[in-house]
Amino acid sequence: MKKYLSLVLLVVTLLSIFSITDVYATSKKCKTIDGAYYDKNGKETDKGTYEKQCVKHTCELVADAYFGKDSKEVTREQYESECESLEVNDLPDTGSNIDIILVLLGISIITYSCLRISTIKEQ
Repeated sequence: MKKYLSLVLLVVTLLSIFSITDVYATSKKCKTIDGAYYDKNGKETDKGTYEKQCVKHTCELVADAYFGKDSKEVTREQYESECESLEVNDLPDTGSNIDIILVLLGISIITYSCLRISTIKEQ
């Protein structure tokens, strides 16, 4: 019984991991892969277009486009009136990949718990 339970848990864990990586690998929207930039439609583009479409900008000038305080593209006059006295926090988005880490951590905990329960029942 333990052999089959362990085998089933291993297969479920591997299928979960492969399905998660397939979802992330097939979607190229707003990603950089091997130095290539992909826009919001998943088409390969240049860095300027990628920056304009995929990165949230607050009071910034990116690829000859002005972005206002609400992250929408504005005219130069609107940009100057909205942003000249505003201080912007340029901290990086360090938690952007936390969801995949949490899923893998959850799968690991569930697998360990099932294996631990099966060894306790045999004793």
